Amino acid sequence: MKIDKFRLLVILTIGLLILNLGTLSFLFLQKKGGHSRPHNGHHKKKPETVIIKHLQFDDNQQKEYKALVQVHRKGIKILEEERKGLKDELFRSLNSTDSLLEEQHISKLAEIQREIETLHLKHLKAIKALCTADQMNEFEKLSKHLGRIFHPHPKGRRQNLH
Repeated sequence: MKIDKFRLLVILTIGLLILNLGTLSFLFLQKKGGHSRPHNGHHKKKPETVIIKHLQFDDNQQKEYKALVQVHRKGIKILEEERKGLKDELFRSLNSTDSLLEEQHISKLAEIQREIETLHLKHLKAIKALCTADQMNEFEKLSKHLGRIFHPHPKGRRQNLH
């Protein structure tokens, strides 16, 4: 039994369509899972959860910590919005021949980034201030891993706090 070229083309097209739909469904379902998806056999945890658990904050410390997080997020959001606006201005300046304007935008962006990092550091110091003397040792251990807690993990690496 011979399959003519047209039928073969129809069969291949249907097969590719099914494969594409399956791939898109898989990707959509993966994104829908968000932070709760397993990562190398472990579940990704929010930094707040990791910090509370690792430092073994009591109920009062948790309340204070969550209040600190809210204030910190508001401050970061303001700075991020300002940075976004400046980046937009910088990109619009691509059509300008004014290199001084570009430098001013870059300097302002660097200043905002410095403010962001300063705000992060103040936030971490405030978390440290919440710790009791007994929790300080755990805070010191935790501080060595803050980069991995607050930033995405490269594939193939596990988050290990000890």
